[in-house]
Amino acid sequence: MSDYKSTKPSQIVSHLRREGLIRPLAGEPRFLSEEHDLIESELSRYGDSLVRQYAIPAGLSERWNSVFDGLARFVAFTHQTYWEKIYGTGLTADVCNAVFGQNLRIELYRPRSTRRRIMLMGHGGSGRAGIGDRIRQLTVECLVRANQMGDPKGVSRSVRLSTGHDEIATDIFGGRRHGTTEQVAGCLSDCNASVLFLDEALQMPDNLLPRFLAALNTETSGYMTQQNQPSNLHLITGVQGEFERETHEQTSVVRALFENLCRDGLIEIPNLSALVDNLDQWLRIFGLVYQNVARGYCGLPSVSLHQYSSRQDAFRPDGVPADVLGDEQKSFMGWIADSVRVDRIARCAWLSFQDYDWSGNIRELEALIRSLINVQVSGPLDLTAIEDQCQRFLRRGQRLHEPSSRESSWLLNFDSALDSLPLTDDALPRVMSQVEATYFRLAAERAAKARHPGHARLQDVARLLGIPRQTAARKWKQYGLPPSLLSTDLD
Repeated sequence: MSDYKSTKPSQIVSHLRREGLIRPLAGEPRFLSEEHDLIESELSRYGDSLVRQYAIPAGLSERWNSVFDGLARFVAFTHQTYWEKIYGTGLTADVCNAVFGQNLRIELYRPRSTRRRIMLMGHGGSGRAGIGDRIRQLTVECLVRANQMGDPKGVSRSVRLSTGHDEIATDIFGGRRHGTTEQVAGCLSDCNASVLFLDEALQMPDNLLPRFLAALNTETSGYMTQQNQPSNLHLITGVQGEFERETHEQTSVVRALFENLCRDGLIEIPNLSALVDNLDQWLRIFGLVYQNVARGYCGLPSVSLHQYSSRQDAFRPDGVPADVLGDEQKSFMGWIADSVRVDRIARCAWLSFQDYDWSGNIRELEALIRSLINVQVSGPLDLTAIEDQCQRFLRRGQRLHEPSSRESSWLLNFDSALDSLPLTDDALPRVMSQVEATYFRLAAERAAKARHPGHARLQDVARLLGIPRQTAARKWKQYGLPPSLLSTDLD
């Protein structure tokens, strides 16, 4: 076996992306015929070269072509989606490796009865629903329909468990609705020989977990197995990012269930808080989300992380010519998403949300940006309105620390060390004045950055310090602070 060769889906994904070998999606505008023919020939050439490189037997060429075609289509989709732009290409590679296997040569020889168990882990609002549904669709197209690892005509569903109602057992396993004669096929049997995306899978009541495990594990025996026919389906499950194998209070059933559900891949969606450690990262993420929200706001097609099926239809009111609507949409996007405007809004929001706990959470950032678009009116950008909206939004959510117990981070940013607190009363006013003047300088710097390229005002400084404007003006004059502090050069 020393000459055994293997290739990973992620390697093919990287090459397809690097070379631009991506197919237009069904229902999307297609390339000009010459360009499309060139892409088709390049894809075919690359696929054939891999057949020779990895010595794919002739009898498996059809199966290989279907896998390769599925990877190409998936790359074509993710190349233009929202999630890859935010989370990076690594998440796409993880998805492909989970769906197609870590080694494609082994994958071609696996029995067609093999069923995938893939887990998608992410905080609420991180896009778990949209990404999970896209994995489900990819699995249906490539494993079930193309490679016949299932029933091509079988039902495929995306289900989010509603753990608060009494019918959850019926939703999963089927049976008779409480108080009615309605006989329901649970999602496990409904998607038999096909694909199911089951979100919040580990949130079901503890008494149902052994039954769920028995339904998935074909090797178990006993009472639970007799009560459930083992589920013959590809299963993608979604779980909250808070679930941790080491710290979670787990029973043996929960541990076994967790290992069963992520047997073929555990895909973790990064937390938003881990992606915005500094201003540059914040500006990049904010700009991407802002553009996506603005597109949906004016009716342009957009890809949402949070809705099953992922794609929104373009809004087109009756009686309005397409060219008129297109001109209006283009004009709106040119104004609302101007790069200078978005940069100033992003910097203003950064000052308000530096100590905010975002958890997952792209959805909450989308809601914030939608509210910021709502308060903008035609004409010059009013950053005061933007800041006020940020503060109202901030009061709804959760800070990293309570204001009363949080130490000020400003002291960590002082350029020079402060004098030690003196033991003599006559020196104390001098030290307090130095501290207060330093706070005024930092507040002026923050206000100037938020107002850039315009000039900040004393009322901006007063608002940041939480004091009346008259007091700020008196202190400013008392400490001899120059007006240039209100127009700090950010370049």
